[in-house]
Amino acid sequence: TRGQEKELVAYWFQSYDQTSPGTFFQKVYSLWARLRYSREDNAFVRVSVPVDRHGAKKALSTAVGFIDAFYPSFLAYVKGPDL
Repeated sequence: TRGQEKELVAYWFQSYDQTSPGTFFQKVYSLWARLRYSREDNAFVRVSVPVDRHGAKKALSTAVGFIDAFYPSFLAYVKGPDL
C-alpha cells in the first residue's frame, strides 16, 4: 500500500532452471546448477498488479495468468541455447 494505491506483489528467485521463494534455496540451487550444468544464471523476479475496485482476488488471478503465460518464455531465455 502506498497512499490510496494498493498492489499485489508476487516474487521469486530464479536459479538457472529452479525457482525458490527465498535466498537460502536460491544459493543451494545456484550451487547445484554450477556443479551440474556449469551455469550461474540468477534472477530476482517481481510481478506487481494494481488492486483496484475489482479487489485482491481479481489482482491475484491477473498475476497468476500473467506468470503462467510469461514463465515458459522466461525460462527459455534464462536457460539460453544449450552450451
